[in-house]
Amino acid sequence: MQGIISEEERDTIVKGLDEIEKRIESGKFEWRADREDVHMNVEAALIDLVGEPAKKLHTARSRNDQVKFHSIHFTSVFLSARNQNWTIVKKLEDYDCSCCHIK
Repeated sequence: MQGIISEEERDTIVKGLDEIEKRIESGKFEWRADREDVHMNVEAALIDLVGEPAKKLHTARSRNDQVKFHSIHFTSVFLSARNQNWTIVKKLEDYDCSCCHIK
């Protein structure tokens, strides 16, 4: 271990990212247009959530490393949302709308 961040800081960052992931997956994450991109949204939310340790998130990591991590996560969230939308569409197709007077 290089000692760049402490184990406590690491654990705090990981717990914060886990919480942000839950918020994203549940649709409760506040995406802000004034933040440059997905990375800035996650970083700012993490700083708001856990404070100083989050400012060390970039330590010894390139932007490409972060893009890879966030791209994998974002793809997962997108696919989950798409599947949920198809489930809703299927339920609407299966619903008997005769009582609603829809033709």
